[in-house]
Amino acid sequence: MVPDQSTPSSPLVSLGSHGSHGPSSPLSSSSTSIPLTIGLWNANGLQESTADDLLRHCQSFSLVFITETWLLPPHRIRTSWTQFNLYGSPVINSYRGSQGVSALVSPRCPMAVVQFPVHTKYALGLRLGRSLRLICLRYDHLW
Repeated sequence: MVPDQSTPSSPLVSLGSHGSHGPSSPLSSSSTSIPLTIGLWNANGLQESTADDLLRHCQSFSLVFITETWLLPPHRIRTSWTQFNLYGSPVINSYRGSQGVSALVSPRCPMAVVQFPVHTKYALGLRLGRSLRLICLRYDHLW
C-alpha cells in the first residue's frame, strides 16, 4: 500500500527508515504503510448501551478516543477492546463524574499501543508503535 500524499487525511501511516539522507520516501522499498483509522467521539456521559452501539459502528477503526465519559474509578467500559482511561471528577450529590477521556484500541489494531504520561489531568497520551504519539486533550473548562 502507498499512502496518498495529496490527501492530508489519508488513513495510512508510513514507516520508513531514516538514513543519512533523512526520512525515506513512501515509495522506497524500505518503507511500509500501515492502515490506521482513528476516531473521536464526545460521549457527554457514557452508557453501556451507547458504547456497544459506538463499537458496532467503528469495527473498521484501529482506535477510538472518547471524551466526556464521566467514568469514575474503578469503572471500565465493558468491551473486548483494550482500553485506557483518564477518569473524571466526582459530581457532588450525583452518581456520576464529569469530564474523563478514554481510548479504545481494536484487537485488530496493527500497532502496539502504550500509554505515556502527560503531565495534566486533562490529557490522555498514547504511543502507537515506536514513534507515533497521540494526545487527546480535554480542556473545555477554560472557555
